[in-house]
Amino acid sequence: IARPSFHIRNLLGGVWNGMIVGVGPKHYLATKTHGITLRNALREGLDFEDALKRLPAKERVYWQAAWENDVLSGFVSSEFRKLTTAQKRGRLAWAKVWDVDQFVLTRVGARFMESIEDFMRMSTFRAWFDPNDPSTAKIAKEMVEAVHFNYNKLTPMETRIKSLVPFFVWSRRNLPLQLAQFAENPRMIQRYRAMLNSMNDNFEEDNPLATSDYYSAFAVDTGF
Repeated sequence: IARPSFHIRNLLGGVWNGMIVGVGPKHYLATKTHGITLRNALREGLDFEDALKRLPAKERVYWQAAWENDVLSGFVSSEFRKLTTAQKRGRLAWAKVWDVDQFVLTRVGARFMESIEDFMRMSTFRAWFDPNDPSTAKIAKEMVEAVHFNYNKLTPMETRIKSLVPFFVWSRRNLPLQLAQFAENPRMIQRYRAMLNSMNDNFEEDNPLATSDYYSAFAVDTGF
């Protein structure tokens, strides 16, 4: 969480999972940095209703619905911040790495991660929520939990193992999701592979696929 490269991968992974359920640029543009504004207001001690007033009037209905449906409970708020004192003592306690209040890199990293999660989760919710039809909040929440997962509903096994294996809950939910794409939506998988190899064209000189037209970004309808 204190390593910058982690957050870049986290953002790319979130964008990819959002694509699975139709999230696009217009939803990200609408979400903007409103999540950061809202979280900062809450950190100042404002209750949610007062914090909500910091957002543009037309945006409040989206964030109100997301908050009421517990859409913004991502990894940081549900897993990372709820470590017990005993768990914090047992995990690199000498460096206070797990203590959000004591270790500055962890505090900054946690806020980066929380901001990215809010951005991803809210953009997905926004893609499916219609303010004129409040009943759409249910399907919108289901779409968020399908690709960004629900960290508040853990099985007893997950609760036990997550303290020993980093990101176990995310992995247990994400791997079946990605495998399902191979069977249900192979075009998306091909786009993902093309994206990775296009990135390798720029960052890796020895990539054997970098010179293959078949695996270039032009192999699928990406528009690039």
